Amino acid sequence: MLEKLRSHLTYANVMVTLLAFVVLGGGAYAASRLPDNSVRSRNIVDGQVLRRDLGAGSVNNGKLAPDAVTGAKVADGTLTGGDVRADSLTGLNIDESSLGQVPNATQAGNAQTLGGNPPSQFVVVCQQGAVKGYGRIHGAAANFPATFTSSSTYIDNAFSCTGTWNVSRPGIGRYRIIQNGGNTALEPTGVVATVDSASGSGSGEDDFVSATRINSNEWELIVRDADGGREDATLTFMAF
Repeated sequence: MLEKLRSHLTYANVMVTLLAFVVLGGGAYAASRLPDNSVRSRNIVDGQVLRRDLGAGSVNNGKLAPDAVTGAKVADGTLTGGDVRADSLTGLNIDESSLGQVPNATQAGNAQTLGGNPPSQFVVVCQQGAVKGYGRIHGAAANFPATFTSSSTYIDNAFSCTGTWNVSRPGIGRYRIIQNGGNTALEPTGVVATVDSASGSGSGEDDFVSATRINSNEWELIVRDADGGREDATLTFMAF
């Protein structure tokens, strides 16, 4: 048998057999013994590296190309506050409707009221047809001066869009108020007044006040009782 086989061996047959062994067996050997870091990107067919081929934590930020990770490549709901750079989000990036009330804004739910009152009850001041001043006159106070004064003993809680209010008492139940200020555009054109219920002249329920304009910034207020007689009283006025 060997003699018959030997008679068919040639140089060419031997060389082809050795070459096949080197190519098939030797190639597998070489692949299993590649040095570390010897395989480059150019040695890998595009699209052939899979997730299972990567070691845990082997891909970090430094190995990603700029802008390589887009929203479509991030799983919904996986980003946390730690993934967002500080101060990187602006109002344009946030859906305001998704925000709740700020925890420390304790008055946020009452921002459209003033002292519990709705906007319809707000008082507009210092405009045409609006309130331009007010104050409280203590008309029954002792030693009320006959000349103008701004003392809080005789007039308090006073407000004026221009200057200050002064008051005088030229006679029983007669009070003159004058607005001292240089802005004539803010001078009131009318005054109304009421007697306080806790007036020094009594309950004040039957008293009434008339207001007469003396000049552009001065009015006379006269307090009368139910019989028409003048009497001293505590009254509140409003100019508009």
